[in-house]
Amino acid sequence: MAISLSVGAQKLLQLFGLDTGFVATNGVKPLNGGVLTMDMLMSLIETRPVTPMCSPHKMPLWVVRPHIVRDYQWYVTKLSFRKSGFIVAPCGSGKTLMGLLLAVLNGGRFLVLTTRYAKQWKTTLDHFFFSFGGSRVRMFGDDDGFCEPPDAVIATYHAFIAPAQSMMARVLKQLPYETVILDEAHGAAARTNLQLIDALHAKYKYALTATKVREDAELEKLEARVGPTLVEVDRHILVAQGFVADVTCLHLIVEYTPVLEAIVGRTMSLAIQPFKTQLLCSVLQKLMKQGHRPLVFCDDLFCLNWTARIVKSSGIPVTGVISMRTPHDDREKSIQSFQRADPTAVLFLSRTGDEALDIPGATAGIVFWNHWASRRQIVQRLGRIARLSDGPSPVFIILLSDDTKELEVSTHREIYLKNHGFATMRSRQEDSAYSITIRRGVDAYVDRLRSTWRGESKTTHE
Repeated sequence: MAISLSVGAQKLLQLFGLDTGFVATNGVKPLNGGVLTMDMLMSLIETRPVTPMCSPHKMPLWVVRPHIVRDYQWYVTKLSFRKSGFIVAPCGSGKTLMGLLLAVLNGGRFLVLTTRYAKQWKTTLDHFFFSFGGSRVRMFGDDDGFCEPPDAVIATYHAFIAPAQSMMARVLKQLPYETVILDEAHGAAARTNLQLIDALHAKYKYALTATKVREDAELEKLEARVGPTLVEVDRHILVAQGFVADVTCLHLIVEYTPVLEAIVGRTMSLAIQPFKTQLLCSVLQKLMKQGHRPLVFCDDLFCLNWTARIVKSSGIPVTGVISMRTPHDDREKSIQSFQRADPTAVLFLSRTGDEALDIPGATAGIVFWNHWASRRQIVQRLGRIARLSDGPSPVFIILLSDDTKELEVSTHREIYLKNHGFATMRSRQEDSAYSITIRRGVDAYVDRLRSTWRGESKTTHE
């Protein structure tokens, strides 16, 4: 019996560049009196072998606005044109633009996968490129039903991995893409993301990162799938040419008191012990008098919220506390308030602020709690203040309790920073420009901490 296709199935065949021979070859047995439905055909498409393939889709003519593209960005594009591999460039160098230049110039439909802030890619695309006749850019997850095939798809890794909730989501996962951009590629090396990459129908794949380093061997697995490093942009050259800021990194060591260990344990005590909190408040006050807009980084959620309260109670303006639990609208409001604050204010960030988050107004960063030995993470955090601004010269400060293990972990990261051209200094706080006289009476602080610790959830890590 001849197989007839529903209207939706006919659209799918056209979209994927297939014909009825594809259906016949795979021996499909349609239901409903011989009518092949869209869902049945999609299930068949989802089982086809993964191959690098070009899209039959006719793309609009994209035109880049050339006066705002830097020479080294054109150079990276030339070296990487119609190839696959890693592009390593420092934070603030414009990796988003370089990725889009390659995606557009390679031709065909493209897919961008990023960690959290997908809309920043759409904003960059709209700012730097113009398309004749209009273009269809699809933000994955904006489900408005099955529609015309997009010219570009932008998604987070998490959303693209999740089970498809609509026919359009299923289609977008199976479409052939000329180019796939893997943003923050050190994150793309996670096991679930590698499985996602294996399932993509794409001809060219680019892995973008500022830090081609992980504390495990997962990047080697990603390199096997994507290819070797195509180009690495030298941070020293960009600093010399005035394209990224030269950040000074200072490690400040403060005396440790174990008064909180019986309440919160040693690891947490190293972070929120009262002498360290006193130093944080003093450093923030000095930075803000100099006109800085400081970011404070903290990996632990209890520590993040507790420290923000202490800073606020000291009379220091705080515009927000952002973690992965912060709703998108609240996050945007906090960032906007931070950038507009006059006089300046402080913004607290968990690990969600490590990468892909654009906060151009930030000129100072303070790491209050970073117990892990991640070299990548510290460079990413430095990158939040490496973009050029009209403010004071950027400064990055890591606060450390005087503890053998904490100092060893910090030294591991410090060596990496020095090897990558960052000026680093280490000093006891009393010997630095940020010295304070430590207040020994901490009973009120301990009592307040004990009360708060009892009343809050201990699920502290993101």
